[in-house]
Amino acid sequence: MTEGIPEKADFEKALNAWFREAEQEENPFVDIRADELHARVGDYPGPFHRMATCCEVMYENYHPAVDKIMQFPPKGKGASMEIRYALPRTPAKPVPSVQPQAETFTVKCEYCHGTGRDVRNLHAQEQPCPAPGCGKEKNGLHILPGKQDDYQECKTCKGSGAKSLKAKKSQPGANLYQPCPDCNGTGIKLKAN
Repeated sequence: MTEGIPEKADFEKALNAWFREAEQEENPFVDIRADELHARVGDYPGPFHRMATCCEVMYENYHPAVDKIMQFPPKGKGASMEIRYALPRTPAKPVPSVQPQAETFTVKCEYCHGTGRDVRNLHAQEQPCPAPGCGKEKNGLHILPGKQDDYQECKTCKGSGAKSLKAKKSQPGANLYQPCPDCNGTGIKLKAN
């Protein structure tokens, strides 16, 4: 921590420690909320919190093939974000000479139609796509593990990549869509075995 302000490495260390604790208890998964992870690191709630960085670390450790987003904040990053991580975790940075390169493929983000922006919500169209693994830095693309033949259309969103929210009359400018929590905006899911 720099002068009491958490850094990305602090969140990575705390998340990995949480994984190790849950693995020692031989749990098949662990549910982690962003506010609880941030509280472990410190300064939350507080004036110098780094919730966006905390969520970024959680997304970077999220693997759509085995993990599940339990709660997705409307803006994509927030204290209520909760991810169920499958255990045991594989090392985040495998040694190339020890572990072969896993096969992956790239698909267009169905939530943002490959734009990298939140095109579905009128007042958020200049914001990055809220789908995990997309956003402007990914140019509207998702990199998924395995082969495309291993996937099928997501039944939850029927391939649209989006979940519709009920608009509240008291909030006319509220976001009306969020990425599908089952496929994270890709529109596809692994086929059931």
